[in-house]
Amino acid sequence: MEVKWWQKDERAEDIVGRGTKWAGIIFGKHNQEGLDGVTPDCTFYAVKVTNDNQGAILDVTDVWRLSRGIIYASSPLHMNADVLCIPLNIQLKRWFCWPIELACSIARNINHCVIVTSSGTSNGDSDVMNIIAKYDTTICVGAVDSNNNRYFWSPYGEEVDVVAPGVDIYTTNLSNTYDYVSDTGAAAAFVAGTAALYFSERGIKNPTLKDVENCEEALKENAVSLVEEKESDFFGHGLIDAHLTTVYGRRVVIDFSWFPPNPVVGNQVTFTSNSYDPDGKIVIYSWDFQNDGVLDASTEKATFTYQDSKKYTCLHRVRSSDGEEAQIKKALIVSKSKSNMIYRLIFKRCFFFNRLVTGIKDF
Repeated sequence: MEVKWWQKDERAEDIVGRGTKWAGIIFGKHNQEGLDGVTPDCTFYAVKVTNDNQGAILDVTDVWRLSRGIIYASSPLHMNADVLCIPLNIQLKRWFCWPIELACSIARNINHCVIVTSSGTSNGDSDVMNIIAKYDTTICVGAVDSNNNRYFWSPYGEEVDVVAPGVDIYTTNLSNTYDYVSDTGAAAAFVAGTAALYFSERGIKNPTLKDVENCEEALKENAVSLVEEKESDFFGHGLIDAHLTTVYGRRVVIDFSWFPPNPVVGNQVTFTSNSYDPDGKIVIYSWDFQNDGVLDASTEKATFTYQDSKKYTCLHRVRSSDGEEAQIKKALIVSKSKSNMIYRLIFKRCFFFNRLVTGIKDF
């Protein structure tokens, strides 16, 4: 690889081997050899931002080199990447890393990149978090083992968005070999590959900011919860699910309303679906206004007239363009018509008056 302006060393090749390991997880070819990567057919670029001796971000020179590398990788004038994977462990003060934070903001909000980073490396503490993982512009990934237990060296806290496999991961190594690796960087690689699959499945080549937001939310919404709410700092939204994220994307939001809000017997009630798919569209609507198993309507807006006064359960189902189905039930109370109620009231009063007059005559 040709040496670029953001690099300090004369060589741009991977000497430490970390980049080679993460690349194998993401881009390993499905050719019956070695291992199968998450997204083997995506185009990838390697941007070297650390020197051969340390392989980490330690001083102001490293901070500026990483910042410029992020801008270069995401810029439409250069690499124009859609997903950035930054599995680095940066333990510097936040104020010291302001150029990195600015670069991440530009990469996401202007150049429209999904930025995936690892939670870092710790000794099991919650306060040793990778500084990039604390930015609102990044997806922070923690690591779990094959039993979905938190990897001991994986920092935890409210910054963690999702977790992915990161213990004893078989991947590529230097000198055309393979090796097992345990690291939060491996987990970040799985999530970065899933983000790339999300864009690929939808044919998105130049994402908008809305596309980036949808991808980020899809990663979180489709994660499989591992623990109770009180322990969410360990695993964030849960274990990444590449299949659901790729196929279904954002979850369907389903809701409906009706008018008039207080229906009465014999009057027509109009039902309106307020459902939508954030990264797709609703293609099928179905209504069961009495929850009796009968399909009453299949349009976005429908009408129905109730003949009896009682409490009903209305069932509404939808299906999105990516095949996701959702349903919701709501209860509505149908009252007797006002004219009927007035008639009954008059009848009761007349009956009472007649009995009163009859009683007086008998007396």
